[in-house]
Amino acid sequence: MMHEYKITLATELKLSATDFSDSWNSTAQCQGIAAASTEAVKQGDYNLGDMAAIVVLSSVSSVATLVLSELIKQSIAEWFKQRATNNSPAPKPEAIEVREISQPDGSKLIVVVLKSTAP
Repeated sequence: MMHEYKITLATELKLSATDFSDSWNSTAQCQGIAAASTEAVKQGDYNLGDMAAIVVLSSVSSVATLVLSELIKQSIAEWFKQRATNNSPAPKPEAIEVREISQPDGSKLIVVVLKSTAP
């Protein structure tokens, strides 16, 4: 049975779903757990507010939320680290917050935000 984890990225991360997906898939540890792809979001599918597109992680096995959260943080931090400049430093993994939100259909949506902007 294939397990899917849907992730949305807050716009303040300034990280596209495609960039996150590419970053995830370029890391052996992440790709060993799940393959990332992007998905178009239909209007009304989710109450996303200021969120970007959806990333789908597909895995043949269930993954603990804590493990997934840490890998998401590391993947995002690494992406920013590779592009950091003196004027635009990379956020540290501990500055990235990963939340799991239950959807009406029973599925879970993983939301990624910067802690400084988290409500």
